[in-house]
Amino acid sequence: NRHRSLDLTALAVHYCSAVYTKAKIMVVEDSNIISRDIQKRLGNLGYEVPATAVSGEEAVEKAGQVQPDLILMDINLKGQMDGIEAAQKIQDQHSIPIVYLTAQSDDATLRRAKLTGPFGYLLKPFEERDLRTTIEVALYKHESDSKVRDESDQNLALFEVARILAQPWSFEDKCKAVLRALSRLGNAEMATLRVPEAGVPALKLVSWAGSANWERPEFLSISQSVAGKAYQEKSPVVENNYEASPLADPSAVSQGIKSVVSIPVVAGGNILGVVNVLSQKPDNFLPRTVRVLTAIADGLGKL
Repeated sequence: NRHRSLDLTALAVHYCSAVYTKAKIMVVEDSNIISRDIQKRLGNLGYEVPATAVSGEEAVEKAGQVQPDLILMDINLKGQMDGIEAAQKIQDQHSIPIVYLTAQSDDATLRRAKLTGPFGYLLKPFEERDLRTTIEVALYKHESDSKVRDESDQNLALFEVARILAQPWSFEDKCKAVLRALSRLGNAEMATLRVPEAGVPALKLVSWAGSANWERPEFLSISQSVAGKAYQEKSPVVENNYEASPLADPSAVSQGIKSVVSIPVVAGGNILGVVNVLSQKPDNFLPRTVRVLTAIADGLGKL
């Protein structure tokens, strides 16, 4: 049985090698010698290294810029932010699996590290074979976990829409309920619904809901807004750095909005309008969040 288990593990690693060879691996290590050695090994194994970092602060910044498939994170980084704190900040903002590199395996360090939900550990020094196995298993586990979460999130979205549609409410009340669900499940402060205005190249505000009472422009230009872009492209548009977007609405920026996702509302193949979900948090809308919000927004097309 033991030999059979080893054979199955080897088979799984072989399969993962074929799937994940071109994965982008970011290396966070404050020793230049060790970092270069890890990069060389990753290259030998067929992985890409799009970025490296030597501090926790740099790791957080580059993770957002590069969006690697996996991060190899040294726990004991020099500076004010160690690898565990950097990993937590990255996990709060992005869905990127992290494997810790460490020369320490004491219980206190492992307890702190476990709280960030890592996808593996590598104790220094490690063999190239161990590096490959740990990376491939981590990537496979992350992909599997993502599929399970996506399915759960989609079911939650469909249940929410079905619950609202089943209520004996007016169209306006059901619309408000869907927008509240979008705001809540998007971890955002506001959701709005805009529809095209006849004879005017703009989208008119018809309903809104959320925890904030911000100023809401009555019209947004179709050619000069994120909502207009979603309307024209007939697909969701995400701006996680809204302030820097050339399509940003100045009044929204002045009220502290940092992330926006605009989702077209479709019925019978026709676009009825656009839902905007607005947040004061930067990098708020991960791909899985957008998929959930899109499923809920589809409910407006069924009203």
